[in-house]
Amino acid sequence: MTTVALGGALAPEDVVGVARAGWKVAFPEEAERRVGAAAVRKCREVLQRVRAVLGIEAVCAAQALDYRAPLRSGRGSAAAHAALRARVPPLEQDRPLSGDFTAALVLIEDGSLLAAVEAAVGGLE
Repeated sequence: MTTVALGGALAPEDVVGVARAGWKVAFPEEAERRVGAAAVRKCREVLQRVRAVLGIEAVCAAQALDYRAPLRSGRGSAAAHAALRARVPPLEQDRPLSGDFTAALVLIEDGSLLAAVEAAVGGLE
């Protein structure tokens, strides 16, 4: 079985560290603009890391479903699996996974993964 280790830049606990770091300000009136800009930068960094983790999780979930064959998933999970497998082949031997993670991230960001699931089960709120 394959184990995927999240790199230090992608670890969920690191995202929390980015979100919490540097919020104490001695003079709020003078630093308000700087803190606002820092908050925007931190928010972007956190979102970028969360999206990367989602791509990794999608690849791992698809591989887990492959291992469970011949058991079948629900319609939504099966549709997500099929959409991912259209772009990311199953892991049958060791290979670099960064391209797989990027392809999964593209499916998430362009809405293709969600569209596949909604086509199978109806609109999600």
